[in-house]
Amino acid sequence: MKQPILKAGKIVLRRPKKTDAEDRYKCGHCDEITLMYGGEKKDSKYTKADAERWYRKQLERKPGWVIEYGGECVGEVFLHHIDETDKRARIALGFFNQNFLGKGVGPQVIDLILEYSFNDLGLHRVDLRVLDYNKRAIRAYEKSGFTIEGIERESAFIRGKWHNDIIMSILEHEYKKAL
Repeated sequence: MKQPILKAGKIVLRRPKKTDAEDRYKCGHCDEITLMYGGEKKDSKYTKADAERWYRKQLERKPGWVIEYGGECVGEVFLHHIDETDKRARIALGFFNQNFLGKGVGPQVIDLILEYSFNDLGLHRVDLRVLDYNKRAIRAYEKSGFTIEGIERESAFIRGKWHNDIIMSILEHEYKKAL
């Protein structure tokens, strides 16, 4: 599967390049972002080796893109659980640069991925899971047309407490109607 570069304004979704590891390293750990991913508080410093591991993981993701904004790598987005028979996939999106949280970049990235998913891959459905307390992400997905379709109760044990996963989706005809 050939993976295109996707662009909108200052946003470029592209395959990773070696210099992205340095951008990732500079951002280090952000506890707010780690929590939104469902991770534990990090007591250790983010190392260059951690950034190199992140970079290698991005190379393995297909289809997967790094999110570049104004020439700087600020996050990642990828499709997984792609089912060609049922024409469906799951999206995962995350920023590691906290300066881009709440700035409207997320919905633009989502829209690029949805356009690729429905127009290029010919999918019928794109879905996702998001932790119930990640209100910013839920709003971004809703802004892009996703609908909450269910709750997986107490499915994630994070920092000593149980949390729900919200299941959201968008169907091809919903996406096309919103255009």
